[in-house]
Amino acid sequence: MRKGRPACEAHLVIDERVSRRAARAAAVPLYRFTLAGLGAAEPATRLPSLELDRRHGLEPGTIEQLTGVRERAVSTTETLIDVAADAARAALRDAGLEPAGVDCLIFASAVAHQPIPTTAVLLKRALGFDALPTPAFDVNATCLGFFVALDVAAALIAAGRYRHILVVAAERPDGALDWRQPATAGIFGGGAGAAVLAASDSRDAIGSGILALAFENYTEGADACVIRSGGTNSDPRGDFDAFLDGWRFEMEGPIAYRLSAQYFPALVERVLVEARVRMDDIDVVIAHQASAAALELMLRRLGIPRDKQLNLFAEHGNQVSASIPFVLAQAKARGLIGDGKLALVLGTAAGITLGAAVWRT
Repeated sequence: MRKGRPACEAHLVIDERVSRRAARAAAVPLYRFTLAGLGAAEPATRLPSLELDRRHGLEPGTIEQLTGVRERAVSTTETLIDVAADAARAALRDAGLEPAGVDCLIFASAVAHQPIPTTAVLLKRALGFDALPTPAFDVNATCLGFFVALDVAAALIAAGRYRHILVVAAERPDGALDWRQPATAGIFGGGAGAAVLAASDSRDAIGSGILALAFENYTEGADACVIRSGGTNSDPRGDFDAFLDGWRFEMEGPIAYRLSAQYFPALVERVLVEARVRMDDIDVVIAHQASAAALELMLRRLGIPRDKQLNLFAEHGNQVSASIPFVLAQAKARGLIGDGKLALVLGTAAGITLGAAVWRT
């Protein structure tokens, strides 16, 4: 006779699995909405790390070894608006939605196209929404810009303000990189991602949406990632050299890494508990592609199975606020989200800000 679990123990295991599935299905979304469409875009030029080695007089393989990035997209002729519009159009096509059906446009980026007016207004014009009174505004939470904009959009839909919201994030980081620090500059790539959120028409089903979400900020890391010029902090009419130098992105990677390692695990555990799920229940992890080290930290410290994390870093680099929606679009293309699958969305940003959500897609 084959040995196995005692009957009572086997029943306990089965009951636990059944109860976990029931809890997962019964969890009521904090925000109920439908992810109606997703889109992504990148600048046309692909820049291999070997070419960067050549440009900066480094031994072949240096940039890839320092950063973990083989190649990334960079803007040559495209503006930030161009790439954002491409992603937005793709999301609208995916949703089968005409411009007149968009009730609100929210744009996110770490660095805007220009200070005034908001990039959302310029994007709206580029999309041909000129004759429409659609409200348009920006959200800036650096690398978590899309994530925070998604939270805002979901809350507006839940409040009954709008039925369809287009959320777009785009970045063109290559213009502010400091190649005196190749280990930092080499991690970034350009790109854009967009999502159409729609009010759920489901009356009897619980439906898709955010089951739990939380953001935390620790200002002890406020100086870990900075661009000092571009606002009222600096005046080009004063020290012009200091103004130009302040346009360069500065990062103290060890500080950002330490704070993430210190605070992120507890945040993620709390979100999982609030969503009434366990890591085993998660189908895919949608993580901001901050760096190779950050993605590895998530795997190790959070106990994420490697096959559940969608890692696009080597081919695209850190796309800043566009990172999460870009990964979402790739996840949809690969069939990793939708049909009630659970996604764990994770990210870090300058500040230092941390974000986590459990999303039933």
